[in-house]
Amino acid sequence: MEFRLLVGKARAEVLPRHLRVMPWRFEPWNLRPSRLLAWVDRQRRRKFDRTVQNWRPDIFQSTYYGMPPFGGMRSVAMVYDLIDAQFPLFMPNGLGFVERQARVLREADAVVGISASTTKAAIARFGLERSVTATVHLDASSVFRPLTEESRRAFRQKHVGGHPFFLFVGSTGSYKNLATLIRAFGRMEGRGGHRLVLAGHGMGRMDSHVFDLAVKGRVEERIVRLVHPDDELLCQAYNSATAFVYPSLQEGFGIPLVEAMRCGTPVVASDIAVFREVCGEAALYFDPHDHQALAWQLSQASQPDARERLVSLGSERARAFSWDRAADELAQIYLRLAGAARAPAAGSSGR
Repeated sequence: MEFRLLVGKARAEVLPRHLRVMPWRFEPWNLRPSRLLAWVDRQRRRKFDRTVQNWRPDIFQSTYYGMPPFGGMRSVAMVYDLIDAQFPLFMPNGLGFVERQARVLREADAVVGISASTTKAAIARFGLERSVTATVHLDASSVFRPLTEESRRAFRQKHVGGHPFFLFVGSTGSYKNLATLIRAFGRMEGRGGHRLVLAGHGMGRMDSHVFDLAVKGRVEERIVRLVHPDDELLCQAYNSATAFVYPSLQEGFGIPLVEAMRCGTPVVASDIAVFREVCGEAALYFDPHDHQALAWQLSQASQPDARERLVSLGSERARAFSWDRAADELAQIYLRLAGAARAPAAGSSGR
């Protein structure tokens, strides 16, 4: 089995090297004036399509709701979440994206969800046949692991003035439910000197509503933003936190949950099906619409006995996820489809 990956230059440079994995760079053009260059770009794309067709691939793997460039191939489509369909008010992609998502998933020979909850939701939403669906759980990077107390102390001193803190990791998208977390943090009595660290790639530009909630709750001086952290810095943040908080209204899987458990960090999470699937008993859950319930669970996660129990359960639970296992499961899907693609049609001579 060989894999040809159609990727941009930046992706090609960071891919691990393997004899059977061949990156093929294709960069869309964004040149001006577009009218003069449109014909050239069309010819370039046709040449690219002919090159791909000459490879005679058995399977087309869509990583983000793409259709096969030509017929004669089996297709595998990944479904990461149904947030655009479930929360259209929050998402910028609009109805067109959901329609494309539905078309790709319905026409695929195999649909792979990243959690059983996501797979089940896709079946219900788009009327998929159960026989073509499968679930392949994700994992976290090996970067995320327990660190020394010295490392944790150094992080707290540098980023939060030595104070204890709760950690949120993610974007500021509305379905991430950051507003409920800010309200809960404002309701915690005394807060024990805790800070709230908000880490992620969207932390440089936050919604004014979140700022208003922080000011009204009089916690604006206790909130610290960690903008664009790399994995190593994020690992330090997980290790140093009193608890990791994930208040999302919905997710497709929740890699930060696994990251936190791998680092030995207690988890406080929304009581939604996918988070129960990932964490099991290794988390404290709350109604994502109830900031008082979240405040209570944050207080509970600060207690030594609860922390010890959650750390132990989380470390054990994190072992349920493996990139090697995910790769093996996806490979079995490819092999099954490749075999079906090469099998002679009923009534044919096989020649």
